[in-house]
Amino acid sequence: MLGLDRNYGKFATVSDVGIKRESNQDYFVFRPSNNELEDLVFGGIAGMGGYAAGEDSAEVVAKIVAESLPNRDLTKMIEEAEHSVLELARTLPFGKTGATGIIARVSGDTLEQRTVGDVRMYVFDSKGKLIYRSLDQSKTQEWLESDGLYVKSGTVRNSFGPKPYNFNPSSNLLSTRNMKVLSTGHIKNPSHLEKETLVNLNPGYQVLILTDGAHGPVPNGEIISIYESGETNPQTIVRKIREMAIKHKSDDNLTAVAYVHKSWAI
Repeated sequence: MLGLDRNYGKFATVSDVGIKRESNQDYFVFRPSNNELEDLVFGGIAGMGGYAAGEDSAEVVAKIVAESLPNRDLTKMIEEAEHSVLELARTLPFGKTGATGIIARVSGDTLEQRTVGDVRMYVFDSKGKLIYRSLDQSKTQEWLESDGLYVKSGTVRNSFGPKPYNFNPSSNLLSTRNMKVLSTGHIKNPSHLEKETLVNLNPGYQVLILTDGAHGPVPNGEIISIYESGETNPQTIVRKIREMAIKHKSDDNLTAVAYVHKSWAI
């Protein structure tokens, strides 16, 4: 899917079931602005495959984002989504369902985002240099932040000695500490979401959102190389991401959302 927000820039999306799953529980959303005073909102949402009705939860979240009022606070938006997922869970036999995601807003030249779980965001400058990558809210990330632990040469070490580990500080395991909303199996305090505002986006800056089925199997270096090559066509970018994920035998649903800020100015 290729599109244009006349006030902000170009975007493209792709979603694939992957090589193992029978259905696709991922959703993407792109709510364009209607005028220069409105914000652009977009994101990627992944239903939790281990839970019943993960696809339904992701759809609920995507619908709330797509139908939200212009310039609405992102935290309020996610809190509404969390409430709706809870309502859905009450209709299920085991009462557990959930989704993870990133919701982003561009207001003028400022990018703001909220992360829940293991969907990931990358931001590149106009020369293809990576300037920001979000950290997953994951058990592995939580482990790395704990006391007495350090990382050297791909081996995780803690007070119990070295432990061989296929090291990825942002693996796609959910955290009971950080997974505050959208998952009825993990909710502790749904109001705890930190606002994260990035540096201003200059013309030609690019934003990429990937669900774990896309970023999980693909080395970061391969993802970054697409931008370092000078690629600025969002449709080409998401196509290459999909090809890489399939090449690396992604066994999960995969979704990519690519955005080029004020693409007409470059």
